[in-house]
Amino acid sequence: RRAADWYEQEGHVSEAISHALAAGDRARAARLVEQHAMAMLMHGEAVTVLNWITSITSLLQERPWLGVYQSWAFICTGQHDKTEPSLQVVERHTAAGVPEADAQAMQSHIAAIRALNAARRGEAQQAMALAKEALERLPKSDAAVRSVAILTLGEASWQTGDLVAARRAFAEASRIDRASGNTLAAVTALSYFAVLLTRQGELHRAAETYQTAVEMATLSDGRMLPAAAQACLGLSGLEYEWNDLEVAERHARQASELGRRWGNPNELAGTHLIWARLRQARGDMKAALESLREAEVLTRGGGVPPPTVREVDAFRVRLWLARGNLEAAAGWAREHTLDPRDEIPYPKHLTYLTLARILIAQDRVDTGLPLTNRLLAQVEALGEMGRTLDVLLVQSLALKDQGDTSRALAVLARALTLGEAEGYVRVFLDEGAPMAELLRHAGSRGIAPQYVARLLSEFSEGSGGKLATQQPLIEPLTERELQVLRLVANGLSNQAIARQLVVAVGTVKAHTASLYRKLDVASRTQAVARATELGLL
Repeated sequence: RRAADWYEQEGHVSEAISHALAAGDRARAARLVEQHAMAMLMHGEAVTVLNWITSITSLLQERPWLGVYQSWAFICTGQHDKTEPSLQVVERHTAAGVPEADAQAMQSHIAAIRALNAARRGEAQQAMALAKEALERLPKSDAAVRSVAILTLGEASWQTGDLVAARRAFAEASRIDRASGNTLAAVTALSYFAVLLTRQGELHRAAETYQTAVEMATLSDGRMLPAAAQACLGLSGLEYEWNDLEVAERHARQASELGRRWGNPNELAGTHLIWARLRQARGDMKAALESLREAEVLTRGGGVPPPTVREVDAFRVRLWLARGNLEAAAGWAREHTLDPRDEIPYPKHLTYLTLARILIAQDRVDTGLPLTNRLLAQVEALGEMGRTLDVLLVQSLALKDQGDTSRALAVLARALTLGEAEGYVRVFLDEGAPMAELLRHAGSRGIAPQYVARLLSEFSEGSGGKLATQQPLIEPLTERELQVLRLVANGLSNQAIARQLVVAVGTVKAHTASLYRKLDVASRTQAVARATELGLL
């Protein structure tokens, strides 16, 4: 008991509770939990709160606030199936003699928890109604729970495709959370805001927002709170897109460690998924499949929201398609009863883009392309540049497969225009060798030459064929042709070039004719101009 006294006075709550329990003083332990549970939840320490409450579970009936905090902890750790039964226990005992002020406060918490639970299950309309009810009940002074209700409105708006309302809600929730000290909700709001920025193609602004979230969840001694897991995961995804795999792996390791402390299956599944992407990018398919399987196990547990489940599904199908396993991919489409003529609800854009990939891989381009056209119209109307890029690249490769290189290049040119400013890389690289070939076609036509050259150099990294693939030409120049080109650019005549290279004039003319053909030009001046444009000089 004296140890519990000392630890409580010194602010070491976990130790104080531990000693109170060792002394058999469960009432004191319960009081300490009630005093500190919300603060711990606000720092992402939901697992700790659950452990505390489990040790005094027999007191739940006489102390309903413990049930409220248990319900918050369940939803924070993705245990959605346990949340509603826990709330019903609270409601039964709230009706039995709880002071009116406490009863009203509990009802406000209950409405906010149910709203968030509905949002996490993808039930947007119910989530909105419950969140509005919570906001009507909550006093202005309860900033922490009000911000969660506003955050829930943002989630639900996002699920219905109202991205403007979602951004506004996340920004407002973040502002309130910073003022109230609700680190978990603030970091969550900022992370969701950053996801929307990413979807809308603002990658650098998204990175800044994630970094702000990490800083908010970092203590003065440099240790990160578990709440930082989602921001670290977001940073890993952005660095992956920019193809800085080492930095992406560093953020993924942080997300893994923090996610385990947090105990949230959604963040853990997302972390396994980014590891699968990173390992595939490194060429380690066995490790990639292991990470994917770990993500899939979590998605089957019921605590992972639908958007993450759909991302895991889409990546699995892309791996099947990359390995030529069309039967498995087609089986997935049948299992999900997908039809290319279906109406496409906003949350399922990725699912139907995956269906389009399957149809195109099955040589059903006449069915797959119209589906991508419908998708493109929807994502462009929403301003989702990230998804727009995905759709354009699928379209360009489908047109290339049809032999319509001209239209394929026109679609690819749009994608390059969208992707260059923010430095998209992996979205192109992950399409594999067919995209590299199409990019060489684009380079030979002078389409976004510097960006194309950069993408092709990224394709060739570590391949041993860097010179050939760095050149944005369908048929790269040989080393001798490059020598002739440089001498032409310096103004030397054919005779002078022949003397310098110690070859016959006829040989120089043959090299010149070849590089004219490859550069698609008809004169020295045009050759120098095109080569300069393509970064060959």
